[in-house]
Amino acid sequence: MPNCFSLTRIGEVSPMPLSQVDELICEHLAVPVSERTYAFGWFDSIGLMLAIGKTFDDVIADDDFSGPMREIACFLRDNFTSHAWYQRN
Repeated sequence: MPNCFSLTRIGEVSPMPLSQVDELICEHLAVPVSERTYAFGWFDSIGLMLAIGKTFDDVIADDDFSGPMREIACFLRDNFTSHAWYQRN
């Protein structure tokens, strides 16, 4: 059963595609968008934490997240809401 998450921009009702979220992150950090990976691997680290039910504040408080990762977590907290769930077959 995979854990999943979505991000919805504050003030909107539908989740935003994660590739679009990544584009906004890249714009915020002034780094180029990659066609292959998310900026600084945020999906694999921050995304995992969100998927298992952690909050943005949990991520920000985690000592493993510093530098750009903490900046990304703060950006997400300030601009999005997160919804986590798991899928069953």
